Amino acid sequence: MALTLKRAIELALENSKEIQVAKIQASVADRAAQITKAQFMPNLYAGSGAGYTYGIPETPGGRAPSIFKRVVHGADFQRTAEGPGERNAGAVQSAEDCARRCKEQRYHANGDAYLELGKVRHSLELLRKEQESAEKILQVTQDRQGEGYELPVEVTKAQLTKAQVIQRILQLEGREDELKFF
Repeated sequence: MALTLKRAIELALENSKEIQVAKIQASVADRAAQITKAQFMPNLYAGSGAGYTYGIPETPGGRAPSIFKRVVHGADFQRTAEGPGERNAGAVQSAEDCARRCKEQRYHANGDAYLELGKVRHSLELLRKEQESAEKILQVTQDRQGEGYELPVEVTKAQLTKAQVIQRILQLEGREDELKFF
């Protein structure tokens, strides 16, 4: 199955630990802002004082129970009370920005890795062909040396060339392995 650039980036974004942590931090900051803001908002409590009773239900004060009750806190009318909510809103925005930046960084890093992987695979293909050529050159050089047409130093040069090509192949295979798991 061929892995396209689009699919590679999708997989990276889905499985990125940094993005998951950033999303969780943004969610925590949002919840903290909501909790802080709730302290300064009117509250509505709903309930029923009606239940199984013998006679008319009453509250401990002697009145009939209410179905809805609105409780107003004094902080509702304080203009200075907006400060903590605004600070938490800033923290939420900061956490969301961090998550967005993290996602963009992962997007770019995976795109770069995918493109580099393509280059590495192309280079490996060319180096394998070069290795075949180096082996043929070495064989011809050894044959010519056996017939007396080449000096031993030419065989050594051909062996060195072949070894250098193999070394570059091994380096690129290592890089390919790194990029596969990026």
